[in-house]
Amino acid sequence: MPSPAPPGFEPSSRPVAPLASSDDAAAAEVRLIVVSGPPLPGRSRFAHALAQRRGCPCIKLRAPLEDSALASAAGPDGEVILEGAFATRAARANLLQLTSNALLVEWQCPRAEAQREAFRRYAGRPRPIAQAVWRAWERDRGGREDVSNEVAPARYVRILATDGLAAQLALVEPLLPTPRGPPAPPSRPVLIVDDDPDFRGSLRAVLEELGYPVVDTASAEQAATLLAAGLEPALLVVDQRLPGRLGTELIATLRAGAGRLPSTPALLLTAFGDPLTCDEALRAQADDVFSKPLRVVDLARAVGLYLGDA
Repeated sequence: MPSPAPPGFEPSSRPVAPLASSDDAAAAEVRLIVVSGPPLPGRSRFAHALAQRRGCPCIKLRAPLEDSALASAAGPDGEVILEGAFATRAARANLLQLTSNALLVEWQCPRAEAQREAFRRYAGRPRPIAQAVWRAWERDRGGREDVSNEVAPARYVRILATDGLAAQLALVEPLLPTPRGPPAPPSRPVLIVDDDPDFRGSLRAVLEELGYPVVDTASAEQAATLLAAGLEPALLVVDQRLPGRLGTELIATLRAGAGRLPSTPALLLTAFGDPLTCDEALRAQADDVFSKPLRVVDLARAVGLYLGDA
């Protein structure tokens, strides 16, 4: 049962019709699911969990998307999830005009839950990163424009971070057609880049025990070679201090690439959780940062969160 909404976060009572199924004439268009909300891990968790259940791609949009690229980004059922802040009406309208077959999901996070997401989600998150996450939530809140009265070709549903993942999915899934088949098991691997063989081996063992395919390497150069050869990881875990190159440089290269790789979640590990390193991580667009030493099981939990399984 979803928890009561806190003041200012009332669920929408607007009726929503299910999106067109694959048997309808509208199936010729891409079915677009836009997940809009403040830049917190819980938003990514919901978006990736929905993608896993739908068997479709989930892309964290970091740059404008052209309508010509939307169809190529979609999965076998013609469905794709775009995740991002999309705080203004203009930002959302630019996406929703790409197709008339769309669902807008607004993920809302009240202040107390945002503080928990920023400061208490992970024991290993450096405080400068936690503070940056909190400031990002505050900026998003100050600049976010209400969506409840938008006139758009999208259907709309509002979910709350304070509800459990199961309750969030229960609100959204009835608005979507039933997938043609069961969700496929994860096939894109987690890519681990760390020159410590013991840590790398331990993390690989835990992730594989949890059912994730894993590729691991000891250097950024080897990782770059794998990516250039066509490897498309579901998530990147990279150490900051690598032989000959920084982890943030590898992440920045990933973000500057073409295709789907710029949306790949990237977690940075560092033994130096100082403000300078955290600033470098933010500039490289790392999704999260963890201070070493840390427990492998805690990092595995974070991997599960970003892939929608935790």
